[in-house]
Amino acid sequence: MFQWRDDFGIGVPEIDAQHNTLFRTAEEVHKALLGGHGQDILVKVFVRLIAYTRTHFAAEEKLMQASGYPEYERHKAMHVEFTAKVKQFCRDLNSGRIPLTAALLKFLEGWLAEHICEADRRLGIHLRAKSQLLPPVARIG
Repeated sequence: MFQWRDDFGIGVPEIDAQHNTLFRTAEEVHKALLGGHGQDILVKVFVRLIAYTRTHFAAEEKLMQASGYPEYERHKAMHVEFTAKVKQFCRDLNSGRIPLTAALLKFLEGWLAEHICEADRRLGIHLRAKSQLLPPVARIG
């Protein structure tokens, strides 16, 4: 379900590596669900995915600010909206109101692929054009 494809690359190695890690971690959640693991294991892996997503968003936002990305506010708003939705999913999971389901995984898959292929691709074009102005970025993961 969460397979990284080369066409997801945006041409910025640091961000591409982070995106790849996001997909691998999301796939761990998917495999745990398919493997019939207990809800507690699923929630732990899911929470790790969300923590990494927040770290990745912070790194992207730092690059956007450092490079003067003109779509910074709009892109950051997407990150905020995603984080709010996922926090609600986490609250629901932890309270036992909803189980971790394929529908939630489908939401993650769609959002990751769409966000990377559209918003992050535009960011990649900008960052590659401004690459001589960017400070080095530490790899996450």
